[in-house]
Amino acid sequence: YSYADLDKRSARIAGEFDSLGLKSGDRLSLVAEKSLEFLTIYLACLRSGIIFNPLNPTYTETELHFFFSDAETNLVISDKANWQKVQQAAVELPYLKNLVSIDTIRDLDYSLCSEATINVSEKDDVAALIYSSGTTGTPKGICISHHNLSSNGLALVDVWNFTSEDRLIHALPLYHVHGLFIILTPALLVGTKILMLERFDVDKVMNLMEQATIMSGVPTYYKRLLENQLFKKENLSKIELYISG
Repeated sequence: YSYADLDKRSARIAGEFDSLGLKSGDRLSLVAEKSLEFLTIYLACLRSGIIFNPLNPTYTETELHFFFSDAETNLVISDKANWQKVQQAAVELPYLKNLVSIDTIRDLDYSLCSEATINVSEKDDVAALIYSSGTTGTPKGICISHHNLSSNGLALVDVWNFTSEDRLIHALPLYHVHGLFIILTPALLVGTKILMLERFDVDKVMNLMEQATIMSGVPTYYKRLLENQLFKKENLSKIELYISG
């Protein structure tokens, strides 16, 4: 997919949100595994002024109900694997307008043109709502503004020297800050090629190593790579940056 494809698809999805009655400042909770649709739903929220709330698909029904209620979610999107659990969690929620399958987003007619974009205040308008881990009590909602995302992304472009010539191995989950904001924002800002895997897999990562210039992961990923004999023999000279969080 090209960046033009992402632009067109996110605009089409933003138009669909408008037809569902969502407006700037409404909250959208997404419970799904990593996919192209996950990414384009996020981008559609950014261009619509809708507040994006990504949730870990391994959350229980009780946990999901808490997040939906606390976030005052207006629209929930779920994939097939989590649909039943999400349906059961999405009860007695006065703010909820709709529950939509991610398949509905996947099956949209993307040949239809949509230019759904609104102006937001970078400094003040909330772009995303994420939650703390809740180690000292219930998880706390954290508001991330458009300016938080753009200023962080531009700073990381500068520090990490991201360019459109780079090729990023992305094996992180998208519901987490690291995979969605910290590594994707600088990549998207400069047009880096993103080699996106559904999940971390040693063999698949190894197959991409010779193409890539950047990899982002967590310590467990690197431990598993270091235990692989191929990792020690492979030509890794093209990789300029390993990031760990």
